[in-house]
Amino acid sequence: MKLYRAWLKVDDFQCCDYFYDGVIVDLFRDGGKTYTKEEYGSMIKNYGKVEPWGEETYIDELFTLEEIKEIYKYFKRYNRTTIHHEEESLPIENNLMPLGMIPCGGGTEPIWFSEHKSYSLSFNVRGIYTLTCEDDLKKKKYPRDTRGKIGVKYRDIKRAWRIIWPKSEVKP
Repeated sequence: MKLYRAWLKVDDFQCCDYFYDGVIVDLFRDGGKTYTKEEYGSMIKNYGKVEPWGEETYIDELFTLEEIKEIYKYFKRYNRTTIHHEEESLPIENNLMPLGMIPCGGGTEPIWFSEHKSYSLSFNVRGIYTLTCEDDLKKKKYPRDTRGKIGVKYRDIKRAWRIIWPKSEVKP
């Protein structure tokens, strides 16, 4: 069995009031697919000999070739987006973290494509991307309305924290 990883490279990626070029969005399957213990055993090294952590979920997040073809059809309609995929080397090590278990925040954020109104794939796809300080310095474009300095405005951070932390809770 062959399984694949997929990712997007996006230009004009909007985050807050800014647009970024060259943002990598790693795609992964979100639920709905599992394999038998024998199948997992053939895809994960030392399966059953050590305590499982997230290896089964890592395998479940991979795409089949048919799903990759569907992903290409769906995402090709987006301008300034290129789609990439590669075959995952099986069996995988038994210490890999699934993308869905990566903590978000601090520049790493999820995208739930299946919640978009125009979503038409037959399976759920999520994405995860990271924008770091290095991206701010190297890849940032000024916003279309050219409203500010490089960096996130303090008032935007303050507004975000008000949404995340209600007044009754401790603020950072």
